[in-house]
Amino acid sequence: MSFASGAAQLMALNVWSRVLTFALNQLALRYITRNVLGIVGVEMELLLATVLFLSRECIRMALLRCDQTLPNNAGPITMSHEQYALHQRIVNLAYLPIAFGAVIIGGISSYFSYFHVVASPSGTMRAVFCGAAFVELLAEPFYILSVNNLFFGVRVRIEGLAMFVKCVATVAFLRASRIESDTLRVSERDGVAAFAWAQLAYACVLLAGFLLHFASVYKHVRVADSNKVYPQQLWLLIPRRVSNDTEESGKSLTSRKLKEYYADPNLSSLAITFAKQGLFKYALTEGDKILSVAFITEAIQGDYSLVEKYGSIIARLLFQPIEEMSRVYFSKTLTTSSTAATSADSKSSSAKEKRAALTLLTLLLRLYTLLSLYFLAFGTNYTSLFIDLLASSAFSSGSAPQVFSAYCLYIPLLAINGVTEAFLQSVAPRDVLMKQSYWMALCWGVFIVTGWSSIQLAGLGGIGIVLANSINMLMRIWFALNFVGEYFGIGKTVAGADSREDEIEIERMLDLKRFIPNAAVLVAFVAAWGVTYTSNATIGWRSLTAKLEHIGVGAICFFVVTGVM
Repeated sequence: MSFASGAAQLMALNVWSRVLTFALNQLALRYITRNVLGIVGVEMELLLATVLFLSRECIRMALLRCDQTLPNNAGPITMSHEQYALHQRIVNLAYLPIAFGAVIIGGISSYFSYFHVVASPSGTMRAVFCGAAFVELLAEPFYILSVNNLFFGVRVRIEGLAMFVKCVATVAFLRASRIESDTLRVSERDGVAAFAWAQLAYACVLLAGFLLHFASVYKHVRVADSNKVYPQQLWLLIPRRVSNDTEESGKSLTSRKLKEYYADPNLSSLAITFAKQGLFKYALTEGDKILSVAFITEAIQGDYSLVEKYGSIIARLLFQPIEEMSRVYFSKTLTTSSTAATSADSKSSSAKEKRAALTLLTLLLRLYTLLSLYFLAFGTNYTSLFIDLLASSAFSSGSAPQVFSAYCLYIPLLAINGVTEAFLQSVAPRDVLMKQSYWMALCWGVFIVTGWSSIQLAGLGGIGIVLANSINMLMRIWFALNFVGEYFGIGKTVAGADSREDEIEIERMLDLKRFIPNAAVLVAFVAAWGVTYTSNATIGWRSLTAKLEHIGVGAICFFVVTGVM
């Protein structure tokens, strides 16, 4: 299968899983309380991420660099000696996530059994989530082989089916629990149990699907070599020692020393490197959940989880495609221009490419600045209505609307950070990337301190986490913008400029004042915020009539502001 068709299938799986997950959340929210969402959406997701990410990510990244081991031909598959040697190295390492997962799950279980009351609803179901994570890790060797051999279609079908089963099982368990208890919303124990057993069903379907597929494939696989006896068919999926005789085949039998091992030294070293990076990535990615579990109540965790899920959908749908497109554009355009020849024509072409890249970057930053004003003027005053429509009054009456209002200010920062870091990572040299790593470590430290202060000292709850994330994003944006200025030579000879006039134009394009709209536009946005704030306070959103009137006021303000622009 080609990479293009494989990528298309994976994109389809991504859309399918997101649509199903969103539908699941909307149905499940009608059955559960804020506490249940906090336990499932924050605590248990952090548990799953800890086990799965730390167990398998480094091995996945290392084995991605290996060549394909199964020939792409129909019917019986015959491996060469070299293909078998590489295949066995991959198989051996592919089983390591299972061992890592067992150790991590054992450590987590020991921690909670020693420091916490295991008999709580979340405690008893934590064992089911850990079991689901371990079952999913049992499928990891087959997942790695499917990626290595470009079985994209297999992944799409199996993971899509598993996600469908998970969604149906969750809603079915919740509905059955509500009917049995004869209440509007299920109890905390039943709610967490529904998600736990559905996660286990997902993992079982995933494992069964991969087992059935690879059993059907490998019963036709053989290793062809008349000089040595090799395992055949399904026995090829069992870990065993391999030697380095293929690596030293140029030496004579008397001079070469055969070494046998289970874990290939080169791949193991690479996996260790990725493991070190993975710990840092894990801390950055899951920092908000770690703060939530450590310092805020389960109900507020539920509010934050709800807001984070809605906000991430907006960010991914609106900004992620632009970020990925700009990353490719900057990488291809500016990398090519930096390696151009030194002739006058080549320099002129390189200057034009850099000017075009700068034009795109500044255009996106100006667009995101305007979007920030829209989120500030309208999003902050419609969060209660939005949550009431999508989730229910049980969530709109809590802290979720206030957290979502703060998140409306955070979403544009995500967008700006995405495009500025896309530029930096596309063209920055190795030493700048190393500095960025150290800077991000500092950002994470500031995030933890700010989050703790906002929650523990100021009592901001979920808003404190959003505030800490916003400060983290601002620091990362500052670093990336500094690099942009250095790259285009602010304060020195400007890269991409053919004359002093071009230097002045590039400096003008990077002037931060250009990203701020004129006074009339700012006044219009401030007025729109004031009108919609008053509408939210006076008209409200409790009844259907109030919702329609409040939406009508916002629509009028939106068109007026857009007309002023």
